[in-house]
Amino acid sequence: MKYSLLLFDIDNTIFDFFKASRTALRLTCNNLEITYTKDYYDNYWIPVNHDVWELYEQNKIDSDTLRHERFRQFFELIGAEANQHRASEIYNEYLSEKVYLIEHAEIVLEQLSSHCTMVAVTNGMAEIQHRRLEKSGLRKYFKTIIISDEVGVAKPHPEIFRFAMQVGEESDKSRVLMIGDNPIADIKGATDFGLDTCLYKYSGDEREVITKPTFTINCLTKLPGIIKNS
Repeated sequence: MKYSLLLFDIDNTIFDFFKASRTALRLTCNNLEITYTKDYYDNYWIPVNHDVWELYEQNKIDSDTLRHERFRQFFELIGAEANQHRASEIYNEYLSEKVYLIEHAEIVLEQLSSHCTMVAVTNGMAEIQHRRLEKSGLRKYFKTIIISDEVGVAKPHPEIFRFAMQVGEESDKSRVLMIGDNPIADIKGATDFGLDTCLYKYSGDEREVITKPTFTINCLTKLPGIIKNS
């Protein structure tokens, strides 16, 4: 078996982030007495959130700015008057409570945990990711959780992958596999660092894949076979 250390992205690889964030946004608007319509999420929140996160991943803004800037832009687009800082606090609270797993995630992690060391590597926010992993019962499968919010560097920066190898106690890059859904942060970032990658491409994901992954799967149940036969 080639791989001894598996680096896992969290959102939309282990957790169904879209389902959780859609619910959290609706509840946040309700809490702030903002009339919520179904098009708010797809037409306004998704593009704004994507653009602001991209700035964060490019190290152009910090996590504190990320937290409130996306709400400032969102409220501006929908014509709502609300405090973006308060909205961010409410949204993050709801998001940390909403734990929806990608299909087969738990059983696959359980299978792999007996053969490989696993480290979670996420660009998410610390208070949200820790709570969701504990609430889901999945924390036990990971040696450690590396969160950009805590280590001060985000994927696709090479330092976060270097740090993951250090805490995962593996010095040989050829024995490390990065698994994630993001073509840039996960796949290009890890590939540029010299790691093999596995792209989890969920249904409806139309993002362009610039860097070819070592493996591509559309169901997590295919991952143990890849690890076993590598």
